[in-house]
Amino acid sequence: AGRGEVVVFKGKVLPIFRLHRLFNIKEAVEDPTKGLLIIIGEGNQRCALLVDELVGQQQVVAKPLGDGIGKVQGIASGAILGDGRVGLILDAQGISVLARQTSDLGMPKEVVRWSGT
Repeated sequence: AGRGEVVVFKGKVLPIFRLHRLFNIKEAVEDPTKGLLIIIGEGNQRCALLVDELVGQQQVVAKPLGDGIGKVQGIASGAILGDGRVGLILDAQGISVLARQTSDLGMPKEVVRWSGT
């Protein structure tokens, strides 16, 4: 309907949000056929995130980011990884809200222009 990029998953149409555009990450995968779509959500609200790759999986203890960083929309908390780096834990609902608030909804400019938004 000209409202953005979508994918059909288990018979349901889900919006695709380009994570690199929401967080202004340079040199990310732009072509959805070369990246991965990760389905996230809370309750019955779902969306697909376009990401470059999955690096791995590990169990971590989530910690608040603290007052120094403050609240970052789309980020729930952080965790110290095994190699000492900090990994950010995404907030599914926050990412969905952020994507909907973003003027281009994480979509290519041509789609936004065509939809009239």
